[in-house]
Amino acid sequence: MTTKPLDRILREPEVKRVTGLSRTTRWRQIKAGTFPPPVEPTPGTRGWLESTIARWHAELRAKAGLPANDEPPTTPNEPVRARPCRRGVRALMQGGKHKQQIGKRKHD
Repeated sequence: MTTKPLDRILREPEVKRVTGLSRTTRWRQIKAGTFPPPVEPTPGTRGWLESTIARWHAELRAKAGLPANDEPPTTPNEPVRARPCRRGVRALMQGGKHKQQIGKRKHD
C-alpha cells in the first residue's frame, strides 16, 4: 500500500515569499475569491496548504498563457547582462571619463 506524503501548511512569511503578494493583497484577493482561503489547524493559527498554493499558481500561469513549471520554456531565454556599477553607469554617460561630474554635488 502506498501513501501520499503529507501536505505541508505554509505560514504567512513563506506564502509571501512564494507568491510575491503582500498580506493585504492576499486578503483582498481572498475576499474577492481569487486567492485560496487559509486553513486553521488550531485556534489562532492560520496557513495555506502547499498543494492549494501550487494549484493557484498553476491556474495563474494557465490564465497568462505560460507553460507549467515542469514544462521547459518554448523560447530560449536571453542571457542576463550584469548591471554596471554606479561608477560604470556614470562612465558610460560621460563617454568613459570617470572624474567629470554630472550636475552639482553638495559635498564637493
